[in-house]
Amino acid sequence: MINRILIFVFFITGVCISAEYHIDREKTNSVRFISEAPVEQIEGVTDAIDGYILWEKNNPLDKSEFYFQVDLNTIDTGIELRNRHMRENYLETEKFQYAIYKGNVTSVDTLNDGETLNVIVKGMFNLHGIDQQYEIAGSVSKEGKTLKVSSDFEISLSGHKITIPKLMFLKISEIIHIELDFYLIKQD
Repeated sequence: MINRILIFVFFITGVCISAEYHIDREKTNSVRFISEAPVEQIEGVTDAIDGYILWEKNNPLDKSEFYFQVDLNTIDTGIELRNRHMRENYLETEKFQYAIYKGNVTSVDTLNDGETLNVIVKGMFNLHGIDQQYEIAGSVSKEGKTLKVSSDFEISLSGHKITIPKLMFLKISEIIHIELDFYLIKQD
């Protein structure tokens, strides 16, 4: 999704060639997982996102693809015991280390400033070994030589066969809100 957005940004700003963008590790990237349950709000944060966007020709919607993955072993909720329980009991990160989203850009709209795009991407989100199709909206803006991608969306834990014990439903929400802010840089 983010890759498609970046592709279209460069298309709009006059860079109309085949391109490849990767996560810019020099920038501050952030992935947040938020559970808002009746008793407790839990937020897990990581910067361990990796991935790329590829496209061909002048049209970012033509033959484009993106792939992003987040290392779930790096999510920090602020409490080490809770981190361990989350990894061992729910996410089972020994078997399913990454959350992966891959797909294509399906829609791009340029905002008034000409430097920011609203994008819709469609693809498969793999969590806990289960693929689910998601259509996600986001924005891409040019910041110097990089593209900043921002998005937020929700996933269902049961849709990815992550079981929450009945006693924990007051502390862990079935719906998890995900917020992404990361940067891409063009590869030479």
